[in-house]
Amino acid sequence: HTVTNGTTVMVLSPRLPLLTRGSLLNLCKGLKDLKPFKSLIIVSGLIDNETIIGEFIRGCFDLGAPELAVSTFQAFGNLHSLLLQNLVIRRLCNCGFYEDVLAVYRRCRLVDCPSDDY
Repeated sequence: HTVTNGTTVMVLSPRLPLLTRGSLLNLCKGLKDLKPFKSLIIVSGLIDNETIIGEFIRGCFDLGAPELAVSTFQAFGNLHSLLLQNLVIRRLCNCGFYEDVLAVYRRCRLVDCPSDDY
């Protein structure tokens, strides 16, 4: 897989841990850099990896792309992940997107995602 970041082109192995702290995610500067990463996560089959998805979601919120974070969470194969559900809800609350919080929570409840006191 090839990732272009500005003028830098990188060829990635599907086995490369893409989104660990201090990794390629740090090269992203905004939404235009994050979208190719989401595509790469999907085509490489990493969309079901909770750790990678969590790091990507954090990166999306940190770079001001909450809509991409939510769509990534919704594409995640295991909506039963309480860890990711709480991450998305907490970050949306921090941004003041309360209607989105309710929508995410409603969708999780529809697929019988467990809930806690958060």
